[in-house]
Amino acid sequence: MPTIAKRITKARKALGLNQKELCIKAQITESTLSRFEKGTREPRADAVSRLSKALEVSPNYLVFGLKDDNNCNNELLIEQSIEDIISEFSSKMKNCIETNNLSYKNITLYPEQVEVILANLNLEFLRAKLECEKNNI
Repeated sequence: MPTIAKRITKARKALGLNQKELCIKAQITESTLSRFEKGTREPRADAVSRLSKALEVSPNYLVFGLKDDNNCNNELLIEQSIEDIISEFSSKMKNCIETNNLSYKNITLYPEQVEVILANLNLEFLRAKLECEKNNI
């Protein structure tokens, strides 16, 4: 499941930085960055801001995996983040079914129905991506 920790690591590696280099650019300690990347500590807003600048991505990418046209130049990270969002959503939906008998408006959803919902979600993301590419967005 994608997390801030994984997105920090992915963005750092995409820039070819080691942890020490990122620490210098973001003005944080190596032990702090290590905890962020291991997921044992969540960065506060000020650290997210410094990391996003140092990693050349938006805070929206680091926190939510979302593209922000004004501050994200690495298309590889953006495309992967959509896959991460779908994967995370799928995992959460499947977990809800396994633990709580997922329902919508008092109607129980069965695993087969959720699979159809997830397939449609994937299709709609693909359509949106193709539309953006068609319009050069």
